[in-house]
Amino acid sequence: MLLDTWHIQDTPFGPWVLVVTRIDNYADVEAYAASSGEFEVWFKSTVLALSGSDPNKAPLGPPTTELYTWTGATIVGGEVGQS
Repeated sequence: MLLDTWHIQDTPFGPWVLVVTRIDNYADVEAYAASSGEFEVWFKSTVLALSGSDPNKAPLGPPTTELYTWTGATIVGGEVGQS
């Protein structure tokens, strides 16, 4: 099942919206952190440049308030379908 949660966090730079996607397989997280494909490198460097947060490391910061939770899709054989 896919699960996304959206949170708001007050920072010295103003409020930030954080989107968190649950990943059930920790190996996928490690593979993403180690990935060096063209898109992954661009995406992670852009996130770092815009937010100061390194996507290869677990973020730390002030508490957040959950704004939204989305569920309702499952991945079956590599395809996304409604649950």
